[in-house]
Amino acid sequence: MFALTTALIVNASPANSWVTIITNNTSFGYGYSITSYNGLTYIYYTELTSSGVAVVRGLVFNGTAAVKAPLPFFNDLGEASPLLVELGNGSLMMLWAGVPMGHYGLNNLTILLQASVLHGNTWGPVVNLTTSGDAMSYASDGEYVYLVYEPKLTLTYNNTILEELTPSGRVVKALSIPGIIGITSAWNGLVVVQFLNGTQALVNMNNGSATQIPLTLMMGH
Repeated sequence: MFALTTALIVNASPANSWVTIITNNTSFGYGYSITSYNGLTYIYYTELTSSGVAVVRGLVFNGTAAVKAPLPFFNDLGEASPLLVELGNGSLMMLWAGVPMGHYGLNNLTILLQASVLHGNTWGPVVNLTTSGDAMSYASDGEYVYLVYEPKLTLTYNNTILEELTPSGRVVKALSIPGIIGITSAWNGLVVVQFLNGTQALVNMNNGSATQIPLTLMMGH
């Protein structure tokens, strides 16, 4: 699942010392997520333990002073790819991919999309936004969560589903669009997805249309 290495370097103190976070990123996930919230800067990142298990860790910065960030009460085999999202009501939500307890191979791997909302300095209960299958990629515009989901993990991505969810996990719309490996961006029901062959398309969740993005636009010309 982990393919790319990302180094995040931040100034950690007025004495000019530095904190370096080395994260193992996924090809379509988040090595780390950073946001400013209530005058503080929150950074959550993916870390591999010495036993090879992926976990989420974090730091909170008040100016240049850093402390360990509060964590949700994780109750799974491993978690990765945190995404911080400020909801429309002003709350801070974190999304991540969690693997529930169990024994897995490629034929039965389960990756759930999980979430928690920050209350003061404490994360609320962990909510499973999905209960089965494999969460492959996700994004949020603060109103909805957009998810690329596979009912069963494949190496061909021939059964991917693009879902629009409420922050509590209720499915608003689901579109069967084979070949999606990631979400590039999402806003107000419009989702830019990337396919296995490298092409991208703009998907309108409201009417189900998918418009391929020309290569010249993808390259910024």
